[in-house]
Amino acid sequence: MQQRLSIQVQGQAVETTTIALKNFTSRPGPVLALGAELKSSLCILADGQATFTEHLGDLASPVNYRRYLATVDALREILQEETRAPLTVACDLHPDYAASRYARTLAERVIGVQHHHAHVVSAMADNELAGPVVGVSCDGTGYGADGTIWGCEVLLCDQVDFTRAGHLKTFPLIGGDAAARQTWRPATALLYETMGAYFDAPALGRIDPQALALMRRQLDAGAGVRTSSLGRLFDAAAFLLSLCDCNEHEAQGPIALEAAACQCPAAEPLGWRLETNAAGVIEMDYRPMVRDILAGLASGRGQAVAELARAFHETLAAMLARCAVTVASGAGVEKVVLSGGCFMNRILTERLEELITQTGLRVYTHQRVPCSDVGIALGQAIVASAKKEKK
Repeated sequence: MQQRLSIQVQGQAVETTTIALKNFTSRPGPVLALGAELKSSLCILADGQATFTEHLGDLASPVNYRRYLATVDALREILQEETRAPLTVACDLHPDYAASRYARTLAERVIGVQHHHAHVVSAMADNELAGPVVGVSCDGTGYGADGTIWGCEVLLCDQVDFTRAGHLKTFPLIGGDAAARQTWRPATALLYETMGAYFDAPALGRIDPQALALMRRQLDAGAGVRTSSLGRLFDAAAFLLSLCDCNEHEAQGPIALEAAACQCPAAEPLGWRLETNAAGVIEMDYRPMVRDILAGLASGRGQAVAELARAFHETLAAMLARCAVTVASGAGVEKVVLSGGCFMNRILTERLEELITQTGLRVYTHQRVPCSDVGIALGQAIVASAKKEKK
């Protein structure tokens, strides 16, 4: 059951949704969760209920940030009317996020919650699951527990903690925010990881020669940060298939890739493999897929872009399914939860759910709460509350 209400903030209505949380409580006191940076939202959790706001925008925008702060004040007033218990604040682990810095000004007790753990727990709450579950969390970016950028994670978790059991094989991300706009940047990184320093592909002819030369030098020097981002893998594939050279709006490349895949009813998966690293964590290796995409484009018959786009989706679904099922089998877990912005892609979501379900496991997706970063605040609030109870 859920209830929708509006609160007035700076003369404008902010929509909120309140849901009763089964298997989750907040006995030690209320929690205010500050959400994510790009698709910000807020959540208050008290007395077994969670109230979360609509999408409040990118906090890099001064206008959005002022509205965000005003909404925090409005929610705190609601909490003060309902309870005098001390407030706990939950935020993202990223130390440089505006919301993370702001959290430290609101309360003495601040609990940082890993981005992808929060994603999974929000989906658990949406489906009234207590855990443990295998969580598959895929998006563009999220600050990892090891300080690197995560984005394609298979977690063994409950509402208190998690273990990183699998992830996409990492690749270098060079250019900061530009790497999320200019799709050639992750594409060249994947080519470098797949083919080495002398990588080549027809698509490179669309890159400014000086920019490409600089990128080669940076890759050789080991510049940038390592990431397991599935969102950037989508961007790279969109570039290699000549579907998108620059994300003029959010997820333009991935949307174009899904649209192309919709033009092909079926395709066989491309190459992929799973490897277990020295720490015992499964790594999903995309390099065979990259080689197959290049081979398909270069073949005499020239595989249609739509066929390769569909094959790309089939490959991701097969690879993620195998990793999730392997982790679930090893842990004796029967529930798999999907969360993160990449699961706005219907082809990926439906195929992954189908492949996992065929093994006898149950798959859960978002129903009432957005799978994107808008749902992060709910997960943060629940994790913070659970950690307090454990202590």
